[in-house]
Amino acid sequence: MSRHWTSSWIGRSYIAGEYECTDLVADVLRAEFGREVGFPRARGRRRREHLVQELAAVYARPLDRPPADGDGVLMRPPGSRRPGSHIGVWCAPMGVPSVLHCLCGTGVVLHALARLPVAILEAEGVYAWLD
Repeated sequence: MSRHWTSSWIGRSYIAGEYECTDLVADVLRAEFGREVGFPRARGRRRREHLVQELAAVYARPLDRPPADGDGVLMRPPGSRRPGSHIGVWCAPMGVPSVLHCLCGTGVVLHALARLPVAILEAEGVYAWLD
């Protein structure tokens, strides 16, 4: 059985100000999907949260088709009505809808979408990257 592409990313470190959720997404899109997304650099929690909200509008659009590996997943705290402030990459290893993302204090992890509330997050939506 071959390994899923996500396995080479899991366990990478979160480094505040150097390697955060947007950095992971940009790296995965480049390495796994040959897509260059020029996310601006934003450091500091408030600026990063604002940036993630901007990214959804500038670089992606809500899906009008079923999700596919590499789509963006915008996340927020459960029950929040605020726009998403965390981003990851949609994937489906072994057919399980999941998100690969980089969390402060944890690093790069893979969560089944149904288990995101356990990670103190919920998916706001899945987005297709604009060409």
